[in-house]
Amino acid sequence: MNEQETNTSTYEEEGITLSELFSILKNHFRWCVIGFLVVVGFGIGYVMTAIPEYESTSTILVNPIQESSTMDSLLSQDIAGGKKIATETELLSSSLSIQRTLDQMDLGSYFDHDGVPYDDITIFGGPGAVGILKKRLTVTAVKDTNIVKLAITDNNPKFAHDFMEKLCKSYDVILTDIAKNSKSAQRQFIENQIPENDAELKQATDALGMFRKTSNIIQLTDKTSLLVSGGVYYQMKIEPLQMENQEAQVGIAQFQKDWTSAFKAPLPTVDEIKKDKEISSLLSRLNDLQKELNMYEAVSALNMSGGNTEAGGTGVTLGVNASVINRSTQTQSRTNDLNNSVIQVKKHILDRVGAICGIAGADTYYQAVTKFLSTEVLMSVLNAREKVYSDELGELPDLQTRLSELEREVNVYESVGLKLRDMLQETKLVEAAVNGNVTVIDVASMPLNPVKPNKMLILAVSMLLGLAFGVLLALLVNAKDDSIATIDDLKKVQGKDIPLLTWIPFFVSKKKASYPSLVVYNNPLSFQSERFKLVANLFYTNKTNGRLFSVTSCGMAEGKSTVISNIAVSLAQMGKKVLLIDGDLRLPSLMPFFNLDAKDVKGLVDVVLENVPLNEVILSPLSDVPNLHLLPGGTEPLVPSAIYTNPYLEETLGKLKKLYDYIIIDAPPLLYASELLPIGKLVDSMLIVVRAEVTTKSGLRELIETFLSTDVKIAGTVFNACGRVALTSARGEYRYGAYSYYGYGYGYGYGETPHDKHKKNEKKQHSHSIRWYRNRYKLEIKKRGSIDRPLGKASLAFPDGMPTDTFETTVYDPLFHKHHGVAAVSESPALSGEIENIENDNSARGGKNV
Repeated sequence: MNEQETNTSTYEEEGITLSELFSILKNHFRWCVIGFLVVVGFGIGYVMTAIPEYESTSTILVNPIQESSTMDSLLSQDIAGGKKIATETELLSSSLSIQRTLDQMDLGSYFDHDGVPYDDITIFGGPGAVGILKKRLTVTAVKDTNIVKLAITDNNPKFAHDFMEKLCKSYDVILTDIAKNSKSAQRQFIENQIPENDAELKQATDALGMFRKTSNIIQLTDKTSLLVSGGVYYQMKIEPLQMENQEAQVGIAQFQKDWTSAFKAPLPTVDEIKKDKEISSLLSRLNDLQKELNMYEAVSALNMSGGNTEAGGTGVTLGVNASVINRSTQTQSRTNDLNNSVIQVKKHILDRVGAICGIAGADTYYQAVTKFLSTEVLMSVLNAREKVYSDELGELPDLQTRLSELEREVNVYESVGLKLRDMLQETKLVEAAVNGNVTVIDVASMPLNPVKPNKMLILAVSMLLGLAFGVLLALLVNAKDDSIATIDDLKKVQGKDIPLLTWIPFFVSKKKASYPSLVVYNNPLSFQSERFKLVANLFYTNKTNGRLFSVTSCGMAEGKSTVISNIAVSLAQMGKKVLLIDGDLRLPSLMPFFNLDAKDVKGLVDVVLENVPLNEVILSPLSDVPNLHLLPGGTEPLVPSAIYTNPYLEETLGKLKKLYDYIIIDAPPLLYASELLPIGKLVDSMLIVVRAEVTTKSGLRELIETFLSTDVKIAGTVFNACGRVALTSARGEYRYGAYSYYGYGYGYGYGETPHDKHKKNEKKQHSHSIRWYRNRYKLEIKKRGSIDRPLGKASLAFPDGMPTDTFETTVYDPLFHKHHGVAAVSESPALSGEIENIENDNSARGGKNV
């Protein structure tokens, strides 16, 4: 199996179930409450400090601007309704409308909640007043009607009422002014053009009379008369079109001006519209239709009197028989078709202009642009036709040409004068008919009760947000916490292939006892002792874990020495010969654990490097447990990892395995030592101690991955210092048999059992929080290595020497033992001549010597 497959089978994918979520919330309930109280506190604070706001409403009926500025609307009897009033609605909330309303109000008579008058520069007397009121003003148009509903909110109810009243009045004035402005500009333009046209007509008439008087021309030829008549006809049609074109330009400019005074973005110009490809195509089509139509209209106009009409007052009879043309049904039908086509093209142009602008309510502007474009096309067609006649007249004698020009000018100015007077009368009539565009349906209401803040809604929302924020806060705290808190967390990290041997409940060391944390020795019938004995029994029954194993952890003070010592005592109490080796050479802890003085004590390092005999270093830490022996760490080495890679250590351990049933090495933690892997190569299996709420998931993963990558066998894990939180899983609380994890009520019936003690102190037992366990852990770290009681001297396990039949004599070679830069040691043999037969020693088996 490759490394990837091993990791996949070892670790389960991390996820979270609903039951785990409830467990997280239960464990971090304090953060849930804090998050809830913070958000609800903000909500209550806002409700208590928020300034109440009052709302005044009104309903108005709006008449569209274009409905009051055309002659068709004046002659129509229909009541305006259902028209689009998007433009008018925007004008209602514009800066112009709001500013005019404020100008009509006495702001000094209104005061805010602090007693500051509204005309103060910081309130509504400054430049920011319009922006403030824009945000507070709500304009809603009722669908498919001209009805608009208005609402304004303010801290002062009287100001809200008065502002709403003034707004409706100023809005009516604005709409009326916009409707009148465009027609007033047209009227002024026409009035200015009439005197100018009359003066030009007088000059043309005088010039024609003077020319006839001085030229001695009595009569022109028929061709000249025809050409002159044709030129006059087209010129008469061109001049009114020019006036209409100019009128359209004036209307476009005026509408743009009114539009930009209320809106920031101007409408597209005529030049921009003409660049549109569809507009260009429509104008080209209109040009072709006008050319053909004007040909038929010219023939009809020149022959309306049956060929006897004098052209232009020149006295020359036209020599064209029009009776046949007038009677031609085919020609009349074609003329009608062309007229219909022209109307359709103009309609398409109007629709396309509206689509390009894309703004509703600017119909007047669209019509003016369409009129400008269509008259421009027709003028170009007529100018082209008129140029044909002019070119032919140029071929006639100069006198004839001059006469024709003078007559044409007189006719043109006469026609333009009549057209201007008709347009002036129409414009005056429309301008006079423009009146109010706004009708108030519901007058402004006087607010009595505030509409904001909605206290009940805010409190309800804050409570819901508080619950959500509290849950989120608990999840964040849980995600930030990398420690292994529960058995489920441990199983997820270690995977299915690594067994959980047992869990050890948290217990308080007995300070007055000789061995405070040696619970198997102090109280062998307690529940805590049984948890340690369970691990010992697992090693006793499971031979695959071997007789030489080591105990390690991810970090310091995770209970490794406590677990290994209690397991060793349990095996010794079962009658097994057990050797404890303090393998943490950097920070040895087994000597202080057994309340022994470690000063100047030889140990493992001295055996390997200095060839110190084993019988001088192997101790008996407990006098009443003779088959439990202890090999201290000894002198602190320069390179601890060199001790475990020394071949002499492996040879020595092989010999010790013949003497002891179990050899247990207290290995250093992974995060603080590099000699853990060499130890793993020496032992049969490794036991990992995991402390609840302290060991990190990343640290345990790193430790397991290190062992798996180096083929070190992992016997299993021990979950140490578990509280109620640590033993809570997705399926509920773990129990040992029928009893809670505290273990009370578990005993053999000898005297006063822990169950009896529990009944006496039942009220004192409670579930501790995660913080409590971590504080206890920090306290243990702080007190680590400090013993406040007198230390004793341990007796040697083999004062008379080692058994001779168990070990073979080894000749000590200093060059062979010099390893990894460690200095050479003495040449005295380690085990020569000092071995006794321990097989017959009852004290080594836990009994008494006879």
